[in-house]
Amino acid sequence: MNRTFVVDWPFVPPASVRPNSGHGHWRPHAAAVAQVKESFGWRVREALHDYKDGIPLDPVTVQYTAHWCGRQIDEDNLIAGMKSCLDM
Repeated sequence: MNRTFVVDWPFVPPASVRPNSGHGHWRPHAAAVAQVKESFGWRVREALHDYKDGIPLDPVTVQYTAHWCGRQIDEDNLIAGMKSCLDM
């Protein structure tokens, strides 16, 4: 049974967590990743609170929908930038 589970995260991953941006020192990169994970984690908790069929434990398909405001990011860089959200 396919169920839809939507997490709305209205941000494009910051440049500091995207691979093509050049990370520099590990500490600022780690801090940015932690901030992205925390922000996305709260969005997931919010969505699970409204999910009436129980928490989905089966493998899921992830679909990204990006809305640009400014310079676009190529698709591969966007997906790689969202990796910290999937690693939570």
